[in-house]
Amino acid sequence: MNTALAQLISKGYTLITPTGRLARYLQNQYTTLQIRAGENTWETPDILPWNSWLQRTWDAVAMEQNQLLLATHQQQYLWQGIIDRSAFAGQLLQRNNTARQVMQTWSLCQQWRIPIFPEGIYLNEDAFAFQQWAKSYQQRCEKNGWIDEAMLGTVLTEVTGSMNHDEKILLIGFDEFTPQQCVLIEKLKQARCVIEEFPLQHRNTCIVANGVTDSSGEIYAAACWARILLESEPDSHIGIIVPNLQTLYARIENIFDDVFLPGAILVNVARAEIVQRDALIEALDSGRVAGLGLDVGYSEPAKPDDSLLKYKNGNVILMPHTAVANRHLAAADLEEMCLNLARGLNR
Repeated sequence: MNTALAQLISKGYTLITPTGRLARYLQNQYTTLQIRAGENTWETPDILPWNSWLQRTWDAVAMEQNQLLLATHQQQYLWQGIIDRSAFAGQLLQRNNTARQVMQTWSLCQQWRIPIFPEGIYLNEDAFAFQQWAKSYQQRCEKNGWIDEAMLGTVLTEVTGSMNHDEKILLIGFDEFTPQQCVLIEKLKQARCVIEEFPLQHRNTCIVANGVTDSSGEIYAAACWARILLESEPDSHIGIIVPNLQTLYARIENIFDDVFLPGAILVNVARAEIVQRDALIEALDSGRVAGLGLDVGYSEPAKPDDSLLKYKNGNVILMPHTAVANRHLAAADLEEMCLNLARGLNR
């Protein structure tokens, strides 16, 4: 962690980041710094993302306001109810997804202070539907004294007089501020709050685009790039952004293992199913996994035609999982094993 940043934390500054990921990273960096300094205990630094800071600030002034902050699930329920009762409901196949998308659109409009266009303006059917839904949502909120997370920055701008003016704020890692953020920050400065900006020092100096034939080639290129960086700078931190991660997770894991751990020996004492069977067989056949130790089989007992039984060179060890058997069953198993050995020796 930057020394100047650590000094500001020690002076009582609240660090506000644009994302939760950066907040967690700075927390970890501060912890590492304290451990290296030989500290056994230390005060947790006040580091949190912008939305969490808005929430905490609202909690401090909420008792003085006649408004209720809706939770995320309450917002979606409200949006979905408005959509279900609208004239457009019959045209929608997945109203839950529509409600989520409308929530995101509403949030962007609030953050960037984009006014909902007047009723006399017609752009297209989708825009007209959103206009009607947003109008109904706004009316419901105003009637019941509700606000949502997207409105929070604007609402706090109107109540800066009730906020804690002694808080010292350090804004770190923001590439740009939304108009909603700019207005709130300026209001706080006018109220004589101490607000400083601390841009991140290490930023990309260049962008390189490489062409690949498919997603597997792209994953392999990313893994090789990451390994080269780690070999040259072992203490570096590398982030790889993957769209559709849930679908590609198994493939990413296999390819990164191949690049970072070629010829590794896998010992699995947990459930066999946590390792994909087909991928494991393919890795053993190709030599990318040099050996396997398996405590619990994919089926118990193992079937005679189990493909894992074909390896005869000693690099695959399969064990019967008997850890949970009681003493009576263990004795019976031992007796059966001895009989099988005797039958085999007498052939």
